[in-house]
Amino acid sequence: MFGCDQTVTLTHLHYDGDADRDVKEETTLTGVSWYGQVKTAVDSTGLHAARVYKCRIPESAAPRLAGHCPRRQDHLRHRDRHRAGRA
Repeated sequence: MFGCDQTVTLTHLHYDGDADRDVKEETTLTGVSWYGQVKTAVDSTGLHAARVYKCRIPESAAPRLAGHCPRRQDHLRHRDRHRAGRA
C-alpha cells in the first residue's frame, strides 16, 4: 500500500470479569497510512465543518493485532497527539 510510513498506537479497553476491572491494551502498529482532511457541508442551518481522519492498516501490520480487529470504541493515537476516534 502506498504511503504506509506512519506509526499509530491502538488502545482497546475491555472489562476483565475475573479481575473485576477494566483493562487497557495498547498495540503499536508501524507501516500504516494516516491522513486527515476537513469536510464541510452547507444546509438550511448554516455551514458545518468536521475533521476527518483515516487510518489504513495493511495486512502486513495486522499480525501485531494478535487476531483482534479494531472496534468502534477503540482509540488511535498518531505520533504524540491523541486522536480520539473510531477505529
